Amino acid sequence: MNLFTVVNRHILTETDYIKKQSAPFVVISIYRSGENVGCEKPVIPANKFCSAILYLEFDDEVAETPHSINDQHAKEVLAFAEKYHHIKQWIVSCEAGMSRSVAVARALSEIMNERNPDSFIVSTYNLEFYNRFVYKKIMNGYRQEVTE
Repeated sequence: MNLFTVVNRHILTETDYIKKQSAPFVVISIYRSGENVGCEKPVIPANKFCSAILYLEFDDEVAETPHSINDQHAKEVLAFAEKYHHIKQWIVSCEAGMSRSVAVARALSEIMNERNPDSFIVSTYNLEFYNRFVYKKIMNGYRQEVTE
């Protein structure tokens, strides 16, 4: 089973959380589009156990906009999951760590863990606040891949 830990940008970049990881892990880091102030790509501290980092640039939108998650983002998430499915520890992060990142973690946990996916997500926030548009975009991409 894969464990998904959801953290906010501050924990990901400005604490020793990443440095303390002592087993192989991957990171999905979601940041706001270039149209917003303070939206630069996060700098994640180095750790020899980090197998890969996927950076995604999209805003916390609940409907299709030029800066929302799109089909290409969903394909990138799914390809990353397929490539690194053997890694058990996943860290998923966005600005606040409660909407986009929880949606991505929830979708991937359902895809990768199948049974009781919520029991494999760790977050300091209520898991019900996830961005349903982001979640649906990834799940629709997965369903499309499965039927092709």
